[in-house]
Amino acid sequence: MTCADAIFLLGCERNSDIVLGSAYGALIKHYDEESNTVAAIKHTTNEVLKIMSYYVQKLFAHNMGSETHPVTAFDGQVGPVYSSTTTARHITILKLVDYNSKTGQDNAVRVTVEDPRASRATVTLLFATSEASVNNLPELGGEARKVTKPLSESNDRFSVVFTKAYEVVVVEVPN
Repeated sequence: MTCADAIFLLGCERNSDIVLGSAYGALIKHYDEESNTVAAIKHTTNEVLKIMSYYVQKLFAHNMGSETHPVTAFDGQVGPVYSSTTTARHITILKLVDYNSKTGQDNAVRVTVEDPRASRATVTLLFATSEASVNNLPELGGEARKVTKPLSESNDRFSVVFTKAYEVVVVEVPN
């Protein structure tokens, strides 16, 4: 569900010239009453759970650009990896959502940045502990994982390797 939310947000971002706003279906729900339904935040009488969709919205809001750029896929297909590219304050921001694609080095997404000064980048990966981990309280293994690390460049290209079949990635390249 979280990857579907992220793909929806990518569509809003890519079409920001005509999409003026969007609304999320449910923001807050009680965990014990509706544990298997979608909401960005769930709660019990003494705990608050921010689910993966919350963290996707937070990651995308933190990495919001002011100008949208086209993204070209060499094979001409849209999925299972969806993308959006923007710039903000001399940084190119590429958002990728892997919706059940093949993983590993042989299936890496190769990103070409058309800027000869682009020699470094960072990648932020957001993922759940397992594919079945949804809407769980921390003691049940439902916590999101976020990892930020440098991304190395080779021949004017950066490679993003998906290690999980469902993953949300943000690549930042200073211009």
